[in-house]
Amino acid sequence: MSLRSMLLAIRTIGKHRIIADGTSGKSKEKEIISAASRVLVQWPTNFIALMEDLGRQLPSDISGGVGKQFGGIYRALFRSKAMGIQSILSS
Repeated sequence: MSLRSMLLAIRTIGKHRIIADGTSGKSKEKEIISAASRVLVQWPTNFIALMEDLGRQLPSDISGGVGKQFGGIYRALFRSKAMGIQSILSS
């Protein structure tokens, strides 16, 4: 993973932790890094907790599986060309 991809992943994880905490708004970079560090400090346990927290905020009538339920973070982490992961997944 390139440095750029890693930084984008950290930013994405931090922003979604802030959303799950219900403190979203115009987050400063320090807040995003702090939120991401809370997820990454005990990987994968805290990432799973992040997914659970995001899942609790979803409407109960959402259908279409995990892809639709967690589309925002999924696209940000696995479908973004900037992340450089598409080429890894398709090989």
